[in-house]
Amino acid sequence: MRLVFHIGNGKTATTYLQKHIEKISGVLFLGKNINGHFIDDEFSSAHRKLFQSYRGEFASHYPNPSRNSYALASEYSQLICDAIDRKNLPSHVIISDECIGDYY
Repeated sequence: MRLVFHIGNGKTATTYLQKHIEKISGVLFLGKNINGHFIDDEFSSAHRKLFQSYRGEFASHYPNPSRNSYALASEYSQLICDAIDRKNLPSHVIISDECIGDYY
């Protein structure tokens, strides 16, 4: 199984990926869909706690608005594991969101 974090930098086909990835069998997609919403509300909540939805250099003049926390990372990874179990061991897990690129 492969875990892919698509960070969605400019010109990396983020919109295309988010629009079409759910159609591929054997793939668990935990990113934003074409409407900009996450499919799973609980995962979305944990994702937003860990990864801020704005770019730090625009909002605060520093590049890392994300939060480092063992508890948040643990909750996030457990939700990924739970989603994998529900999907019956997919071949790929893809998380796609532009704000991941600001995380250090």
